[in-house]
Amino acid sequence: MPTTPPGNAIPIHRDRTKQCTGVAVRAESEIKVAGGNPVIVVVMPHGERYMWGWLRKRRKGNTESGDSIPQKAAPLADAEIASSLGTIVDEMKRKGYQGPFANVCDGIMSCTFHGEKVSMNPPWIDSNENPFQMRIVDCEQFCSDSFLNAMGDDAQSIGDGFDLDKLDKNRLRESLRDPHTESCLLGYPRDAGEIPDGPQAGPKSMEDLWSIFLFDGYFYFTRTWTQQLRHRATVEFRDGAMFVTEVATNPPSADDAVYADPFANDSHFAVRQVDFLIKTLLYNLPSPAPLPNNAPEEAGAIALYAFTEYGRIGCYPTFDNTTEYRLCLNGVRGRFQTNPDNQPLVNAIVAATKDSNRDRRQRLHDEIRNRTLLFAFGIPEEELQKGAISEDTPVHFMQQDWQGQPCFFAYTDTTYRVEPSHGCLSVDGRGLAEFVRQYNENAAIVINPAGPATCKLEPAELLALANEA
Repeated sequence: MPTTPPGNAIPIHRDRTKQCTGVAVRAESEIKVAGGNPVIVVVMPHGERYMWGWLRKRRKGNTESGDSIPQKAAPLADAEIASSLGTIVDEMKRKGYQGPFANVCDGIMSCTFHGEKVSMNPPWIDSNENPFQMRIVDCEQFCSDSFLNAMGDDAQSIGDGFDLDKLDKNRLRESLRDPHTESCLLGYPRDAGEIPDGPQAGPKSMEDLWSIFLFDGYFYFTRTWTQQLRHRATVEFRDGAMFVTEVATNPPSADDAVYADPFANDSHFAVRQVDFLIKTLLYNLPSPAPLPNNAPEEAGAIALYAFTEYGRIGCYPTFDNTTEYRLCLNGVRGRFQTNPDNQPLVNAIVAATKDSNRDRRQRLHDEIRNRTLLFAFGIPEEELQKGAISEDTPVHFMQQDWQGQPCFFAYTDTTYRVEPSHGCLSVDGRGLAEFVRQYNENAAIVINPAGPATCKLEPAELLALANEA
């Protein structure tokens, strides 16, 4: 994708938008209704946070903070394990910790300690009372102030999971056994630099239960204690974005599963889990942790599951669809529902760009004409300071330069936006020419400039969309 310079702000007032065919503003946070036709105003939280430094120059074999990943632990004799455990129990009790409690993590016996203030029955928090806009169990104290200690013969091998550079990528490739496979489309922002193969996230403590590796266009997600592969995700890197398009999952063994195989009964759970691990481990973004649909609904049992499955990062477990808590390509985060109606349009863009013959281009036009595209807009700072947004609030759009041609960026999904914005304006396919010609009759439209599929509509094509039956 060519470098896009800062755009030129083109002011537009709400009363002018109502002149465009099929224009409505898409809801994301605040709703206002204007007389006549409903107008839903999109206002993103003030002070958006951008996260373009994806790996923050993380070096292979190092954690995000720059500390070296712990090397393989020296094996302990049985007597030493018993002696060490006794010492740990005495020390933890002296510090006021609750426990030890018997537990099993990935089929390995362990004892767990909980801080003095950790509740064994943490509270539920309703969706309107937390930033994720999902009903969650508040396990932040539970996960941040609890400790796992492995016991028994299987504990001897846990140190292998901390030595990430010694992992055999060929073993990873060959370890998928009759996997569940689920197609998906998960998007994330990133810097344009090349991401080197190798470990991308690893453990610093016993409570860090996941590691992530990148090899040959796949993310591999392994359990740190056992080095077992749980997921393989197909990833596509683009300038300014990356997309996960498929997740293949190894079902846990009977010894490892906390409940019956959650992936067999909840095929989307693997996608939710991969998305969560990417957001928390690669982007360091606190996120709601997905629960399988066969998990119990009792808060205490959920807290134990979240800690055993996710360790330190499992602070906010929920049964809701956690892939809706998204990190937009412009760095904005929040809950955004995907518009499944536009997936055929994305498929048509892919087909037209692979083979731009006349028939495929016509099919692309047919899809666009019957659907809506989103245009990102901004609101002047002085208007934001006034409080509630109304139909009279002025907004502006950004004219961009694409390969030397003036254009406007349009999107099939609000999370694919690349420019800073406060919301989106929805325009149907037949109204695209009218919308663009208000500002520049020579401007084109570029759909999804950072992906997952990109195409340009010339001014003549926009007129054709308006005129074709």
